[in-house]
Amino acid sequence: MRCTGPGSSPAPLGGFDGCRYTVRCGRPGPRSAARWERANHFEPDTVDPAVEHSFDAPSWFPSVGEEVRATRDAVALYDLSTYAKFLVQGPGALDGLQRLAASDLDVAPGAIAYTLWCNERGGIEMDPTVTRLAEDRFLVLAPTLAQRRTEALLRSGLPADATVADVTSAWATLHLAGPSSRELLARLSDEDLGNDAWPFLTAREIDVARARAWALRLSFTGELGWELVVPTEFVADLYEHVVDAGASLGLRHAGAFAFDAARIERGFRSWGHDIGPLDDPFAAGLGFAVSKNVGADFVGRAALEERRSEVRERRLVSVHAPDAVLWHGESVVRGDERLGHVSSGSIAPTLGGSAGLAWIRGEPEGDGWGVEIRGEVVPAAVRAEPFYDPSGKRLRS
Repeated sequence: MRCTGPGSSPAPLGGFDGCRYTVRCGRPGPRSAARWERANHFEPDTVDPAVEHSFDAPSWFPSVGEEVRATRDAVALYDLSTYAKFLVQGPGALDGLQRLAASDLDVAPGAIAYTLWCNERGGIEMDPTVTRLAEDRFLVLAPTLAQRRTEALLRSGLPADATVADVTSAWATLHLAGPSSRELLARLSDEDLGNDAWPFLTAREIDVARARAWALRLSFTGELGWELVVPTEFVADLYEHVVDAGASLGLRHAGAFAFDAARIERGFRSWGHDIGPLDDPFAAGLGFAVSKNVGADFVGRAALEERRSEVRERRLVSVHAPDAVLWHGESVVRGDERLGHVSSGSIAPTLGGSAGLAWIRGEPEGDGWGVEIRGEVVPAAVRAEPFYDPSGKRLRS
């Protein structure tokens, strides 16, 4: 597998003999994120395809649609090696992280917490996942583009008896997502992968193929899935075993565009796009991640308690436009009023048309909503809840 395009170099999963896929990047050359190269999307048995740009139907839309459908109906393989990864260890690790995080991290080893790090005003500085690996050892995962920001928040916010190690390049991550991900992983591991034995938001260190991996049961796509975190020197061999084991299950390689499309359909927020330091968790629909424990003491607690019961003037909602293509930045209108803007947009292969997240003023209930596309208003639906699997049943199945 290689990334096509002028001046390209191997993607994180590239350069392995016998690969049956060639990267087709959505732009000339691979997509760059924080100086990492990542595949935008894939096309089997295609070398150096022409890339056609369009606001309505760029050439990569069919491939992205197939990758999302594989994620929803079978199993897809994503390379998440570029995600920022930090080990926080030492006697002060728990207390330090508790001071940063709005949710309780004093959980059993193996538990995964989605949490928020807020500022004194209650704005969201970062939204990492934190996995407790041992009593005094934690794995912090954050967006690729937030690697240095996350490190700065950790180093400035933790006490002297907690150490921080950036293991982003030391540990690679292969993500299996989709209803057949359990069966695929079962072909590579002797672990009990059943829902009772291995519930959502738990992690284990396991043998998988010929590697030792931390396997995290979570997925930003909204589907059943595992993230396999392994030392970088073992990822090529693990990748080959995953591809071989998944061949009869309809395994599809999937890229950054499909990953974004799937998370937008499910209504998952992306820091830096949908949420940031000026947005409070309650307006963003993330109030569940703010502890109600009266004894909790974390940065921004006082401001967030004041805001908990406030009437929201603006809120983050999901948008579905069956007859339009959303990118981001489009105005959200109702009647003659512009009431907001799209913060993330993508085609929505599962829903049809496209979907997005948008900040709006007022309540989302009712009809008459639309998005403005090149000066014309196209009908759209607006909801407080995601349009795809709002209960999260598929993640927990």
